[in-house]
Amino acid sequence: MLFRIFFAAHFLFIALILSQASMPHDASAEIFSMYLSEGDSGVRVSLLQHVLKDQGFFVYPDITGYYGPITEAAVEAFQKANGIVSENDPPGYAGLKTLDLVEALLFLKNETDSVRAAKGFVTPSLAMFTRDLYYGSKDQEVMTLQRFLNFRHYTVAVSGAGSEGNETAYFGPATLAALKEYQNYNKDKLATELGYFGPLSRELATKSILYSMLID
Repeated sequence: MLFRIFFAAHFLFIALILSQASMPHDASAEIFSMYLSEGDSGVRVSLLQHVLKDQGFFVYPDITGYYGPITEAAVEAFQKANGIVSENDPPGYAGLKTLDLVEALLFLKNETDSVRAAKGFVTPSLAMFTRDLYYGSKDQEVMTLQRFLNFRHYTVAVSGAGSEGNETAYFGPATLAALKEYQNYNKDKLATELGYFGPLSRELATKSILYSMLID
């Protein structure tokens, strides 16, 4: 009986935190008020595991609420996929940048599929852009880039290939022109990557997508 009460309270608290996550970011208390590492346990570890599982990194069948070697390995894989490298986020340690992204995913998870679809992105992963793109690239991530540029009104094409709803996997002259327009607008951050969708551009685009979905 006590076992059932404990788990009922445990998941009620998770539901409460997730309900906070559905509020605008600046109206909600931080979900993760402290960093997490191996040996920690509790509701916040459970939330971390839920997000990692949704993203395909936590492969253990059950949400345990315990930060053991499996969770540590999942966090490290998540960090690697999303380019998280900093003093506060060593591999397998859920520090500032790691938990900021996890928290953002909790907000995204609380949007309905219809709202996400209306914004042009369906259940995005933080690792939307996993490789650099350049003129001549043929890759599915070029299609994601074109969708992003069109969504942000850096129009790839008004009609036909590359236009909204007709994005392609080819990085041609139209994609190059739209990307340069986006980079010139953000030249204080992206001046070194003009015409090349490199690490700085990938990071800024991913953050832009996330923040627009959180506040729109």
